[in-house]
Amino acid sequence: MVQCVYIIVCVTPIILAAQMPVTSPTTSDTQYLSLTSFVAKYFKLLLVSAIVGALVAVGFSFIQHPRWTAKMTVQIGQVASAGSVVPGVGAAPTNLIESQMTTVERFGLSSFKFDVLKVMGLPLPNRQNPDSDLIFDSLRAAPSKSLDLINVQASGYSPEMATQTLRVAFNELRREHDKAYIPTIDRMKAELKDTSDKLVAMEKEYDSVYGSLKRTGDQAKGQAAPHDVFLANVVATISVESRALNLRKAQLEEALASLRTYPTRVLGDIYVADRPSTPGKLLYSAGGAFIGLIAGILIALFLNLRRR
Repeated sequence: MVQCVYIIVCVTPIILAAQMPVTSPTTSDTQYLSLTSFVAKYFKLLLVSAIVGALVAVGFSFIQHPRWTAKMTVQIGQVASAGSVVPGVGAAPTNLIESQMTTVERFGLSSFKFDVLKVMGLPLPNRQNPDSDLIFDSLRAAPSKSLDLINVQASGYSPEMATQTLRVAFNELRREHDKAYIPTIDRMKAELKDTSDKLVAMEKEYDSVYGSLKRTGDQAKGQAAPHDVFLANVVATISVESRALNLRKAQLEEALASLRTYPTRVLGDIYVADRPSTPGKLLYSAGGAFIGLIAGILIALFLNLRRR
């Protein structure tokens, strides 16, 4: 319908321009009908065409299945870099799992849309299935003002279908992002566990060495022995290594904090309007009347040309 209006609007002025009054350089006689007389002569035809167009458009609105559009905002997941964290000084630098524009482009890929239709149990588009065609054509994403947010929308012939489309599309996006997110998080968690285990073992060793040093010191009554010097060096070494492990543990815990590292997620709920997104009957009637009027003008021009 929109394409028809566009074509008619573009063509009609050209035809009307050819019918405008033309005055000869040597005479004031009008070669063709003026616009006013043209409208007066074919007024009934134009009126009937507009009314018929409006009625046909309203009838078409009853035939067309209403559509609902669902919308959601997705926050792209990020992972903090544990190596640059200074606990108590600054936040950990973060990296998005995937850039904003790459994620937007992903929603436009035919392969991505095919996967969504497959999960929903629908055939590929152009196979006489209106649900598949509508979902394939309407599923899209756009970047938001924030560099880690994108806005996604899809249409369906029911609110449930539109909502399900976005849920499946998000799950497919999350599945792709998790391929990079989960292995990174697993490595960081494994390193955190290993660091914690080393700290526990080192604290036990520290307590054991420090206890031995204290006992030998008490027995020697203040006289330092070579063995005591060795134990003191061991205690100092353990202390340095413990501080390094504690720092690394704090870095990993800071990087794994939910505010620093999180998977791709939906912000808020999926929104679907109570009313369908298809044009209402009033808009249909106005568009139909306009198209009917243009068609009437074309018919009147054709009749005028034949009578010359």
